[in-house]
Amino acid sequence: MGLHVHLYVGLAVLAVSAVPFFLVIYLADPVDTSARVLVEALAAVALLHVALAIAARACSTEQLKFWDGLRLITAYMTIGVGGSAMLIATPSAMVALIASLTIATIGLVKREPTWAPHHYHRMIAFFHRHRMYQ
Repeated sequence: MGLHVHLYVGLAVLAVSAVPFFLVIYLADPVDTSARVLVEALAAVALLHVALAIAARACSTEQLKFWDGLRLITAYMTIGVGGSAMLIATPSAMVALIASLTIATIGLVKREPTWAPHHYHRMIAFFHRHRMYQ
């Protein structure tokens, strides 16, 4: 996979990480400009990344690791290198990240160790079937 796929995945992680950061700041008291709000926003991002690490562990198999699957999904959605490819591939990776968190959560609640990897692979297959052709 090219460097552009890694860039698109990185942008997707950055964009998904920005949501809890700015949500905490938006919901804070407008007159409160203390460092506490910034610390809470950073803590929300850290909590998201802990959830992503748990999802990565829950969805990974020996054959396909979580981040490799995410790069595959992003690569399926690229139509080359450039701005137009970024407009399709990055949101697709963002959707895959959120769906992975959901899949991992359901798998953990069901307490079936094979549920999350199976459905994560099904999601990758969905993106493969609907991939962008160059």
